[in-house]
Amino acid sequence: TILFMYQNKFLNSGLSRLSGHNGELLINHIKNVLKEVKKLSREFSLSPNESKILEILAVFHDIGKCEEKWQIEYKKRKKVNRPHALFSAITFYNLFCPLIEKNVLKEKEFYTLLFAILTHHRILHRYLYHRYLQRTE
Repeated sequence: TILFMYQNKFLNSGLSRLSGHNGELLINHIKNVLKEVKKLSREFSLSPNESKILEILAVFHDIGKCEEKWQIEYKKRKKVNRPHALFSAITFYNLFCPLIEKNVLKEKEFYTLLFAILTHHRILHRYLYHRYLQRTE
């Protein structure tokens, strides 16, 4: 499907040269997260659609680390103050927003993924999290 085409495009692109974190290459980190997501999908008997959503999240959650300035800062200091989650969310938004109009991705799935990517390093206040879930139901 078109969703997996996007995933494969990123996984087979120039990620093999980019740093992730803790000395791990970005491509290896993404593949490890993807492997864990697939294992969790099987263990929890998730539907194919639920698995698809988690796999997209696994691939795109750290894609913002591809940003050139993030890479330069990481290579200099091994600590980066640039918001890679924001860049990941922007990349996801630009690639996947058109798929809503083509009915490839539902609007609720799109915004759930966007929210998860944007906040994947943030602990959300319980009230805000529950409020968000109520709005998406």
